[in-house]
Amino acid sequence: MSELHASIRGLLHDVNDELSVAVMELELLLEGGGLDGAARESLASSLEACRRAAGSLKQVWRELGPPGKGS
Repeated sequence: MSELHASIRGLLHDVNDELSVAVMELELLLEGGGLDGAARESLASSLEACRRAAGSLKQVWRELGPPGKGS
């Protein structure tokens, strides 16, 4: 089971890294201005979806328990 948990943790880490890049890019676009209302709303919605996804990843990480303890 520990190999499975390690693989899952690795996947969670990789996906979180990608989400972090997406969040940063979306924040930069929103801060940059020059967007019409529809574009701003779409980017803000995408940013919120990325943040919810990151929260879900953190929840799965917590459910796995501390690394090295039975995992």
